[in-house]
Amino acid sequence: MITQNGAKASSKFGVIRAWGMRSHISLAQFPQQPAFNRLGQSTPARFLWNIRELIIATTTYLVYMFARKVILGDVVSVATDNAHKTVELEQKLHFFWEPVWQGWAIEHAEWLVVTLNWAYILTFFPVIAATAVIFYLRDRPRYVFYRNVILTSFVVALLVFIFFPLTPPRMLGPEFGLIDAIAEYGPAIYGGREMAFFYNAYAAMPSLHFGWTVLFGILFWNTRGPLGATLLLKVCGISYPALTFFAITLTGNHYIVDAIGGALVALLSLLIYNGLVFWWGRTRKPERVPKRESESRGVPSRGRTATA
Repeated sequence: MITQNGAKASSKFGVIRAWGMRSHISLAQFPQQPAFNRLGQSTPARFLWNIRELIIATTTYLVYMFARKVILGDVVSVATDNAHKTVELEQKLHFFWEPVWQGWAIEHAEWLVVTLNWAYILTFFPVIAATAVIFYLRDRPRYVFYRNVILTSFVVALLVFIFFPLTPPRMLGPEFGLIDAIAEYGPAIYGGREMAFFYNAYAAMPSLHFGWTVLFGILFWNTRGPLGATLLLKVCGISYPALTFFAITLTGNHYIVDAIGGALVALLSLLIYNGLVFWWGRTRKPERVPKRESESRGVPSRGRTATA
């Protein structure tokens, strides 16, 4: 990073990495945050920071869940009509493959259906929560960066939902050649009414399920550790989004175009947030350079002659 006076400066915490390359964003460009990485920070301050993060995550999720009821009300008919248009689009583009994939798996590899059903559930929120906690404790700057990108994706996805609510393929009926694989093969609790509160059934486009795994794939790919750990993280960076893609489509929860939309929303959110950080760094007022300690004590600086 180049500071206001043109001198090179290195952030205490390094730079944020995104898209497989170093993003030259020093944490000095971010709005001031508490000194959360200082070991000497008081326990009450840490506690308040933790509570704030919980409030941010919970509030954002609840706002997103209730948005469809507040903004659009009953969207079933509109979402179903958009679903028919989506199927027609994929058919025209010759990649309406979801029924073929699901039908083959049900007929020849039922175990694969059950595995992907569990993968759809266990590799999403549990992985996101565990990763968030690890980076929250071990690499707070990167946690803050990706947390803000995900919050940005919430806003973008909500805008898409307002203009294009979409019924998932599992709710279209057997005439489209797809079934609700999770309801048929389990786990039954996920497809029950008890879980309906926790997701927006008519927000299939974009698939944040896939979009967030793309973000986490980027995060895993760019995280370094011991040689073995780095290699494993890079493998996870590729396999995690790939597994999620087949889990969301073969179970009948998303169309292929939903996954494409989710990936685009994730990358757009990265662009937007990077742009906001860049703008913040450009518009910040230059920090005042404190006087040298020697001058503040009345000692003349080097190169100057003391006068009586």
